[in-house]
Amino acid sequence: MISSISIIGAGGFGREVKQLIDEINLHQEVWKVIGFYDNSYEFGTIINGVPVLGGIEDALKSQCKNLVLAIGNPSSLKDLSNKFIDHGKSFPNIIHPLSSLGCNDTNKIGTGNIFTYGFHMTTNIKIENFNIFNTRVTLGHDVCIGSFNVFLPNVQISGNVLIGDQNIFGMNSSVLQKKFIGSKNRIGAHSFLATNLGSEMSVFGNPAVKI
Repeated sequence: MISSISIIGAGGFGREVKQLIDEINLHQEVWKVIGFYDNSYEFGTIINGVPVLGGIEDALKSQCKNLVLAIGNPSSLKDLSNKFIDHGKSFPNIIHPLSSLGCNDTNKIGTGNIFTYGFHMTTNIKIENFNIFNTRVTLGHDVCIGSFNVFLPNVQISGNVLIGDQNIFGMNSSVLQKKFIGSKNRIGAHSFLATNLGSEMSVFGNPAVKI
């Protein structure tokens, strides 16, 4: 059965999500993208073959129940998700057909997550809601991830790592096994995190240090 879905955000990542959904449909036709919602574009603008249907307030009033938040800012992800959920909207997980989410029932995944090309996770992993996993992100065993985190391309998370909410992991960053990461942190590109990390910090380097 094909279901209608709208994309919140028509910028670069929104267009990537549109392509992701197109690739899902090439494998198995699941979604019909009816359009984008974005305050920065005029109504009717055609972007990658589908129209801009209005801004955020228009999306709240739309008849389309299924939405995907193509927003790369953790705090905006949290604010918008709460607003849309209060209006009865649904957020399915969007999963590229060439992602690997494990082959058993030990992995637990919430709602509104985006898994792009090449994502891979192993076993006994828990993922909450509205996380973005860009291309070729890898999660080791027993990783636990909260909500509203953004993982840029090629992030590597080793086993037994605990991650809170609203963190941004720069591309090619990595985390050593058995580490704890709090919330609202920024891990710089190419950084190697070898120690626990509290909250609301920016770190960079190999090994990663506070900046």
